[in-house]
This record gives sequence, C-alpha cells and structure tokens, in this order.
Amino acid sequence: MSESSPEPQARRSWYARLGTDWWATIVAGAITVLAVTNLLPRIPW
Repeated sequence: MSESSPEPQARRSWYARLGTDWWATIVAGAITVLAVTNLLPRIPW
C-alpha cells in the first residue's frame, strides 16, 4: 500500500493558491466598483 503525498505547491493552480481572504477582498472590491459606477440594479425598498 503506498501513501499518497500532498500535492506540491508548484502544481496547484493560481486560483487555488489565493486564500479565502483574498477572494473575499477581490469580490468586495468588484462589488464596490460596480456600485460606484452605478452599474448595480437599484433595490426598491
């Protein structure tokens, strides 16, 4: 029985190397840019 070793860092894709915190920052930044440029739909409250 062979043991499976963890995947080396060099083989991981670029989006897998970004952490969850960075993805949250990127998504929040994109939403902010859309809001500032008035490209988000208005919510009728």
